[in-house]
Amino acid sequence: MPRRPRSLNILFIVFIGGVMLSQLYSLDGSVSLYRTTQYLVFSCLAFALCHEFQEAQASESVIWRVFWLLGMATALLTTFQWIKGLTRSGMLPINPNFNAAWMAALTVAWMAKRNSTWSEKCLAVWLMTAVIFGSSRSALLGLSAGTLFCISHKYSRAHMWLVVGMFSLVAFFIPHPFLNRLGVFENGARWRIWTLALKGLIDYPLTGYGPGNFELAYLRHAFPFGEVVRYGHTTAFAHNDYLQLLCELGWPTAGLLFSALITVLWNPAREQNSFAIPAKGILITLAVAAFFNPIFEMPILAYLAVFCASYLLPIATDPQRSSGPKGVSLQGSFMGLLCATLLLVIWCGMRSYWVSTENWRRILGWNPHDAEAWHELAYQTNEPLEALRYHQNAVQESPQQPYYVEGLARALDSRPESTYLPLALTMYLNAIQLAPTRAVNDLAVASVLWRAGEPVRAWDWAEQALRLEPYYWECDLWKARCFAKMGDRKRAIFALQNLRQRRRQFLDSGFVAAQSPYENTILRYDDSVIQQELEHLESLRKV
Repeated sequence: MPRRPRSLNILFIVFIGGVMLSQLYSLDGSVSLYRTTQYLVFSCLAFALCHEFQEAQASESVIWRVFWLLGMATALLTTFQWIKGLTRSGMLPINPNFNAAWMAALTVAWMAKRNSTWSEKCLAVWLMTAVIFGSSRSALLGLSAGTLFCISHKYSRAHMWLVVGMFSLVAFFIPHPFLNRLGVFENGARWRIWTLALKGLIDYPLTGYGPGNFELAYLRHAFPFGEVVRYGHTTAFAHNDYLQLLCELGWPTAGLLFSALITVLWNPAREQNSFAIPAKGILITLAVAAFFNPIFEMPILAYLAVFCASYLLPIATDPQRSSGPKGVSLQGSFMGLLCATLLLVIWCGMRSYWVSTENWRRILGWNPHDAEAWHELAYQTNEPLEALRYHQNAVQESPQQPYYVEGLARALDSRPESTYLPLALTMYLNAIQLAPTRAVNDLAVASVLWRAGEPVRAWDWAEQALRLEPYYWECDLWKARCFAKMGDRKRAIFALQNLRQRRRQFLDSGFVAAQSPYENTILRYDDSVIQQELEHLESLRKV
């Protein structure tokens, strides 16, 4: 059996160590555990494929049969969805970009195959048509890159540049609405997410935010997106797998993975292996598509990339098979990793079931360091002091998670005793540090300061919240209360009347229903409360 170089084993060990280190220092370990388990599962698969290469390549005809069956099923289902006006997700749910990338990869594989049958050629054209006339830009770019690779491998460079020139000339005459439907032009949100991800790289360069914690980076560096609620948008994906890896795992671990990918792609495909060229084309297609969408979040695409990479790895020049103490040690280490991964998979499955049934106490019975379970249990209990203790436990386990800090601040703020106000203020300020654009925390600081008898400072914080969210109606209410507490009832009445007028103008301009709990909070308005405040202020004026 061909033997892999020892450097490959070192690469696996260092990468797994980097993932575990990122999990250890994760800003929210309970969320990261799922993604860490995924990394370990694919590491085991990659290790097995790379060290059993001879067995993996034994039945290439089976690979092509499986590709043909899956490709035909994908083409039929996607065409049916297209005709019916449904989302063209094929057999891959959640995101149609996954299906488009899958079709592009299969198309490139058959383009790169030495002797494709007519049925394979027709199926490749069918899938290519679905990608070209679809709405996925990432798959279209991946298909273009894979096609260029196939042309450069089969023909001379002159032919390749001729094809590039022809494609460019055709693209020049394509109508703008067609390109717009393909998603070539957009409002710039993706570029802003990428810029945000670049800022997040600096926060935790060594270990990152933790696997699966990109949303925390987004909250820290969020940008205005909506016209009504400016900061109501959030995402757990950078729409670029490489930037997301850098943010979540840190520079060293992500850089190690990138260097492995570059080495695999740079390594010339072996001519003695007929599947090596298609495998490289598939890997190039997926790697390019991953620049614009989280392609490797779909397990089948991640496995396809690992499977293809195993055909492109270099083989050690020493033909002697690994044996003796080193071989036994390597096998023992792999079995240990496999057992640990299986235990984590079982735990993640059990935890997912308990999460779906909201059985947070059962989770904490097995893992008392689960911050998310403490946080959710606090909202589940009806005893205020118990809820406060659970919130404190959540923050103690994950002090850099803004949602947990915000939950503790609200629990402290809800207590009637004034002794809790200083700690509530501290927690709100910590939450603002972690998520500076969540206006609800700025207004909460204003309410705490108002209760503490500091209306001037409270007014400043309410104004700051209003600058973040111009349609945050409750800010005007608290500004009016601050004016009243400062003795300026005339300005307080004007603020409330102006609020009513702004609200009417807002409704006349075309009200857009809130889409998230955060947007509901921002746009919440109760005219009876405004009326009560006005009546109270009018009674004070008469006195």
